[in-house]
Amino acid sequence: VSVLGAKVLTLDTLDKRALIPEEEGGLPGALSAMSRLGEKITPGFSTQAWYERMGYRVIRTIIEFDPKSSYVIKSKETGEEYCLPSVWMEKVLA
Repeated sequence: VSVLGAKVLTLDTLDKRALIPEEEGGLPGALSAMSRLGEKITPGFSTQAWYERMGYRVIRTIIEFDPKSSYVIKSKETGEEYCLPSVWMEKVLA
Protein backbone atom coordinates (compact mmCIF):
# COMPACT_ATOMS: atom_id res chain seq x y z
CA VAL A 1 0.00 0.00 0.00
CA SER A 2 1.30 3.43 -0.88
CA VAL A 3 0.13 6.85 0.24
CA LEU A 4 0.63 9.44 -2.49
CA GLY A 5 3.47 7.30 -3.81
CA ALA A 6 5.34 7.34 -0.49
CA LYS A 7 7.21 4.26 0.68
CA VAL A 8 8.03 5.56 4.17
CA LEU A 9 6.10 7.89 6.50
CA THR A 10 8.00 9.84 9.15
CA LEU A 11 6.87 12.04 12.03
CA ASP A 12 7.95 13.44 15.35
CA THR A 13 6.05 13.41 18.61
CA LEU A 14 6.49 13.81 22.36
CA ASP A 15 8.71 11.15 23.97
CA LYS A 16 6.45 8.90 26.04
CA ARG A 17 9.06 8.87 28.82
CA ALA A 18 8.30 12.55 29.47
CA LEU A 19 4.86 11.52 30.73
CA ILE A 20 5.89 9.07 33.43
CA PRO A 21 7.63 9.56 36.79
CA GLU A 22 11.41 9.25 36.84
CA GLU A 23 11.27 6.32 39.30
CA GLU A 24 9.17 4.41 36.74
CA GLY A 25 11.65 4.97 33.90
CA GLY A 26 10.70 8.51 32.93
CA LEU A 27 13.14 11.16 31.82
CA PRO A 28 14.83 12.98 34.71
CA GLY A 29 13.15 16.27 35.50
CA ALA A 30 10.57 16.18 32.71
CA LEU A 31 7.41 15.86 34.80
CA SER A 32 8.57 18.24 37.51
CA ALA A 33 9.48 20.91 34.96
CA MET A 34 6.13 20.53 33.21
CA SER A 35 4.24 20.76 36.49
CA ARG A 36 6.13 23.99 37.36
CA LEU A 37 4.47 25.58 34.36
CA GLY A 38 1.17 25.32 36.22
CA GLU A 39 -0.80 24.22 33.18
CA LYS A 40 -2.20 20.90 32.05
CA ILE A 41 0.08 20.14 29.14
CA THR A 42 0.39 16.39 29.26
CA PRO A 43 -2.08 14.50 27.10
CA GLY A 44 -4.29 11.79 28.57
CA PHE A 45 -2.36 9.25 26.54
CA SER A 46 1.02 8.86 24.86
CA THR A 47 0.97 9.72 21.17
CA GLN A 48 4.24 7.81 20.78
CA ALA A 49 2.63 4.65 22.16
CA TRP A 50 -0.35 5.12 19.83
CA TYR A 51 1.90 5.47 16.77
CA GLU A 52 3.83 2.37 17.89
CA ARG A 53 0.55 0.45 17.90
CA MET A 54 -0.04 1.71 14.35
CA GLY A 55 3.26 0.17 13.21
CA TYR A 56 5.66 3.12 13.55
CA ARG A 57 9.08 2.63 15.13
CA VAL A 58 11.41 5.12 16.81
CA ILE A 59 14.37 6.02 14.62
CA ARG A 60 15.82 8.84 16.74
CA THR A 61 15.39 10.08 20.27
CA ILE A 62 15.84 13.78 21.04
CA ILE A 63 16.34 13.92 24.80
CA GLU A 64 18.45 17.03 25.11
CA PHE A 65 16.36 19.96 26.18
CA ASP A 66 17.29 22.15 23.23
CA PRO A 67 14.71 24.49 21.67
CA LYS A 68 16.12 23.72 18.22
CA SER A 69 15.53 19.97 18.50
CA SER A 70 12.58 19.60 20.86
CA TYR A 71 9.08 20.94 21.33
CA VAL A 72 9.03 24.24 23.21
CA ILE A 73 6.13 25.13 25.47
CA LYS A 74 5.67 28.42 27.26
CA SER A 75 3.64 29.13 30.36
CA LYS A 76 0.99 31.76 29.76
CA GLU A 77 1.22 32.79 33.41
CA THR A 78 4.98 33.05 34.02
CA GLY A 79 6.49 33.11 30.53
CA GLU A 80 8.82 30.25 31.53
CA GLU A 81 9.80 28.03 28.62
CA TYR A 82 10.48 24.32 28.71
CA CYS A 83 11.69 22.03 25.94
CA LEU A 84 9.92 18.71 25.78
CA PRO A 85 11.92 15.69 24.60
CA SER A 86 10.70 14.12 21.39
CA VAL A 87 11.17 11.10 19.17
CA TRP A 88 11.34 10.71 15.40
CA MET A 89 9.35 7.77 14.12
CA GLU A 90 8.89 6.03 10.78
CA LYS A 91 6.61 3.48 9.19
CA VAL A 92 7.62 1.56 6.09
CA LEU A 93 4.64 1.05 3.80
CA ALA A 94 4.29 -2.34 2.13
